[in-house]
Amino acid sequence: MNLGNKRFWSGTSVLLVVFGMIIAGCDNGSINGDGNTDPKQIIITDIDAEYVYSEANADIYLFSSASTIVAEDSGKVAGDTFTFNLRNSDTSEDWTGNGRYWILLKIGPERFYTNGDDISIDSLEEMVAKAPKYNIVNTVTTIPFYKFK
Repeated sequence: MNLGNKRFWSGTSVLLVVFGMIIAGCDNGSINGDGNTDPKQIIITDIDAEYVYSEANADIYLFSSASTIVAEDSGKVAGDTFTFNLRNSDTSEDWTGNGRYWILLKIGPERFYTNGDDISIDSLEEMVAKAPKYNIVNTVTTIPFYKFK
């Protein structure tokens, strides 16, 4: 093989690698589906007027156990909706986790709700024992308020 052929095949190989990278793309950390690593948002919709007044503050907490809050946020009601942009409880950075978590919703100074049908809880341990976990995998998770009553 002469020098011209070697350069031709070397050049062709480089072009194939570059073309392959263009087709495959680069990983930016965002994965669709169950492995989604985008920042997460929870929207609570259809809040009944009897449960919240027009200027109500709310806090949301995601628990992995009775003693571990993994994400949280605070917000105000807008119409009949709360929108929470979840933050990591330790670092206050956008929370990008996935999985099944217990959700505790606090409206005003003393109204607490957890996901589940009319579950009365007196402690976080009871929440973990009685309430179902909610699956958080999508970038936006919308939950109607009746799931918390």
